[in-house]
Amino acid sequence: MSRSNTVGLSLAITHRGHLVFAKGYGLAARTSKTPVNTSHRFRLASVSKSLTSIGVIQLIASGRIQLTDRVFGQGGLLGETFGAQSTSKDSRVLDITIQNLLEHTAGGWDNDSSDGTGEPMSVNAQLTHGQLIQRVSQHLPLEFAPGTTFQYSNFGYSVLGRIIERVTGMTYEDSMRDHVFAPSEATSFAVGEIPRVRVCQTRSPTTSLEREPTIHTTFHCIALIRMAAGAPPPLICSASPCERMGSPPSRTC
Repeated sequence: MSRSNTVGLSLAITHRGHLVFAKGYGLAARTSKTPVNTSHRFRLASVSKSLTSIGVIQLIASGRIQLTDRVFGQGGLLGETFGAQSTSKDSRVLDITIQNLLEHTAGGWDNDSSDGTGEPMSVNAQLTHGQLIQRVSQHLPLEFAPGTTFQYSNFGYSVLGRIIERVTGMTYEDSMRDHVFAPSEATSFAVGEIPRVRVCQTRSPTTSLEREPTIHTTFHCIALIRMAAGAPPPLICSASPCERMGSPPSRTC
């Protein structure tokens, strides 16, 4: 921990589907000197994408949606909720499927900003999910045809969150609680949006807001991994160099 300048972490180990070790190390916050314990919530960041994927795959397994279902436009899962299909900046948006979003092959709206458009999730921190999706689809063209090129995308998983809401008729948080977390006995979690204001020592200060569904949970998240892939080998549930990692979400989605 000292070599990596890690303020605190929580370690959990499972063996053959059973929790055999759980312990906190270091501090949940430097200012309060509160030690990390196994009940502290950790921000899982992009591990949230794997959990969102579980929610989507469940809908596919139950026959409610298919990998090949289109997302936008008339006949798509989201239809014209976020703008008429005639207003899309790029007509190829209408070809994006569930599988493209899961596999980061939607054709654009990626994180690296190599096309000069900027990371979509940071376009405007004041926009709601729906407003952001509408703005991006109407103003940012794709770079590639959907299904042809991998480009890691936070935005794509925000769209998947809206699909979960549309198909289940529930909020993303309620759907994840009832269909993913509760069956796996993950008893403590929250979904939130975290202002990135000097949160981590290893990153520069920024005031952008991360709108991608971000899940905070305790070591019980191991049950999710077990549910998704069978009993795993020993693993670290979550570890972070962030000083405020033990803090609750700033607000609920």
